[in-house]
Amino acid sequence: MKKRVLKISIPLIIAGILIVSMLIFGVQAQDGAAKPYAEGEAGQTANAVTNQATQTLKPGEGIAGSSGSAHLDTANEELAVAGLSVLYRFTGVTDDGEQGSTNRKEATSIHCTNISATNTQVEVQLFQWNGTDIFTGTVNMPTNRSFTFSTQNTTIYFDDVLLGGSPGTPAIFQGSGRVLSSNPNVICTAQVLDPLNYPPLFVSGIDLFRQ
Repeated sequence: MKKRVLKISIPLIIAGILIVSMLIFGVQAQDGAAKPYAEGEAGQTANAVTNQATQTLKPGEGIAGSSGSAHLDTANEELAVAGLSVLYRFTGVTDDGEQGSTNRKEATSIHCTNISATNTQVEVQLFQWNGTDIFTGTVNMPTNRSFTFSTQNTTIYFDDVLLGGSPGTPAIFQGSGRVLSSNPNVICTAQVLDPLNYPPLFVSGIDLFRQ
């Protein structure tokens, strides 16, 4: 009787051990597969934030361009502008900060046209990835006139206002912007593009959201 019990019990015990082992190794395998992914994501995000946080944004003067005016804002500059209302907001602004060099590869241009019957003041403000206000460009647009605001000089466009433009002004990392105007009858578009070549090696449109 004892031998018979042992014959039945031993296979059951072995089967139980195998099932428990499979469950343990399965959980470990899942943890092992998930862990590098989780660590990689956290590491990449932390590194990117750390590296960008070390960028020092120093107040200074931008280049006015062919018309209008522009300046590099201080961190405490008042964003609200008397007599102007926000028409558009947009995101995806980028600039390599290589103004004045032959190594320039990316810039952002914003184009606005005054379709009203009167002169209109238009202002473009750009913000860094962390929300810091960095560049502001302002121009008084005659009726039916189009103006281009660019983060640096471009070959394809006539850059009326350079939002930055001078060597040493900061690069823009995945920034955002807004267009303000004294008249709602202003239409705008925006692009990220190759600033050096004509035609550009790439042009990518940025969606503008009407406020």
